Amino acid sequence: TRAWANRLDHLADLTLVLFGLGDDELPVEHPRLTQAREHLLNGLGCTAIVTLCAGCCNMLKTEYAKTDEKLTPKVYHLVEYLARLVKDKKIAFTKEQHMTVAYHDPCHLGRHLGVFNPPRDILKAIPGITHVERTATRENTICCGAGGGMRLFETGALAADMGREALQAARA
Repeated sequence: TRAWANRLDHLADLTLVLFGLGDDELPVEHPRLTQAREHLLNGLGCTAIVTLCAGCCNMLKTEYAKTDEKLTPKVYHLVEYLARLVKDKKIAFTKEQHMTVAYHDPCHLGRHLGVFNPPRDILKAIPGITHVERTATRENTICCGAGGGMRLFETGALAADMGREALQAARA
């Protein structure tokens, strides 16, 4: 995480914070923890928060917006932020990658946050990439089984089955 922060910080005119919201003692949505985090994040003086985790991004963008003390920094998921850097020509891909790519819309990033175009914009910016859309995509994507605690059911067998089905659908 610190390496990503160092790489991105020199590309942007703002302070970045990359983090996860995990806590050993209190659940992420605990009001006391939410208040303390908002106060801490607002006190940092950063203009943007970039998360690696779609669940954490969703929590900051939606749940924290419902509280009395609003977050002052703008919240981005990493793919949103990278797409912005590509669009603003602050980063560019130069090495050609000769391959065809189909992007899978993860449930937490797509369905929950509505982030569909930024990952595609990044792929389109890579020379040599041919981007194709899968049959089940965007809001209608097939769950891969990797998120939302699915690996807890049936000792992970259900998640593995869901992943295989999603992969087979992508190959079709």
